[in-house]
Amino acid sequence: MNNLSTMTTQTMSSLEIAKLTGKQHKHVLTDIRNMLKELDIRTAEFSALLKSKQNKNIPCYNLPKRETLILVSGYNIKMRAAIIDRWQELESQSTQQSKFPPQFQRYLDHKQSVPNRHFIALEIVTLSLIVPLSSYGVDIFGEMMPEGSFVRGWNKELRACGERIESFPTHKVQTNKGVWVPERCYPDRLYTNANSHFWSTWLPDKAPRYLKARQVEALPAIPNAIPTLESKLREYVPRISSKPSQISMF
Repeated sequence: MNNLSTMTTQTMSSLEIAKLTGKQHKHVLTDIRNMLKELDIRTAEFSALLKSKQNKNIPCYNLPKRETLILVSGYNIKMRAAIIDRWQELESQSTQQSKFPPQFQRYLDHKQSVPNRHFIALEIVTLSLIVPLSSYGVDIFGEMMPEGSFVRGWNKELRACGERIESFPTHKVQTNKGVWVPERCYPDRLYTNANSHFWSTWLPDKAPRYLKARQVEALPAIPNAIPTLESKLREYVPRISSKPSQISMF
């Protein structure tokens, strides 16, 4: 179930609806298609695929609250009550999650709609930089999107290695300006490569310039917030000891 598919939209999957109402999933799918047709809404806007235990793709829909309630308005009272109770639970969870720092909350929101066996660049930046900084008391401004700076250089490296990144799946996310844009999802096999680029290239070379232009006060906190910074840089850049400037930039 995708409880949160974007930064602002909560959804309930057709599988969850079937489980709560006791209806067969195929019948819920039919109900949803008929509803969307009557509402003149393209089914692609809410369609998705889930992996079964047998690793097969299962078609499903992720419906926002409005469409979910419209759908179950034709169901019996007990079914409607189960859906309404679940929505109240989800909204309560969303309120609790909103207490996280903006950037970490953005990662949690986006992570829900990433395809199975894939990851997004925001995960690397969040877990390796944003979370340590937040633990140290420095929150990256909510309107910033540092993963964009990260992927620009990394995508160039991937293309140079022959990766056809245009073939990778994407999912739609909402920017801080309210614009919906596609975000690339990378196969898990590239996770180590992404970490390598983060520690060896983006953090020592690109991050200082990115933050200096947007939140300069975050720079002095980086070496303290990431105590393993020097060892990580040595791990990915063996010659780091001969390039002290890469650390002193912070």
